[in-house]
Amino acid sequence: MNPLKQARLPIPQFKVASVLGITPQVILKAEQGLYPQIPPTLLSYLSNLRSVPAIQLEASYREWQRSQRLANRNFILSNLAGKEAPLSYKEFRLCTGSVNALCKLLCISPVQWTRLEKSGGSINFLRIALKDGDLEWLLTS
Repeated sequence: MNPLKQARLPIPQFKVASVLGITPQVILKAEQGLYPQIPPTLLSYLSNLRSVPAIQLEASYREWQRSQRLANRNFILSNLAGKEAPLSYKEFRLCTGSVNALCKLLCISPVQWTRLEKSGGSINFLRIALKDGDLEWLLTS
């Protein structure tokens, strides 16, 4: 289970969001691993709530993201059956169905992916995600 969700439970997302002045979607996306870094207000709140150092919670979050990427590797590969690597960013996304589906599988930000696909942009976040899932060989550079 995502360490952020584990730290939050049994408190509902909407209650935490209300206390922090953020939307429940921020918490949902963090619990899906879609942020490269935990939103600071959420990190501070959960750290204080569970008396866990923020740095430990961040490390647990990153490790959880890595484990999810690796766990989703076979699913991603099965969706790529018959495709020749390397793939363009768009080809890779289309194999998983949508930006959101791909981002959930790789625990990456949909905003970052969309920027990458539209204008190139920095791909460091993607390199890290693909390396964690042993999938870095799939894409063109």
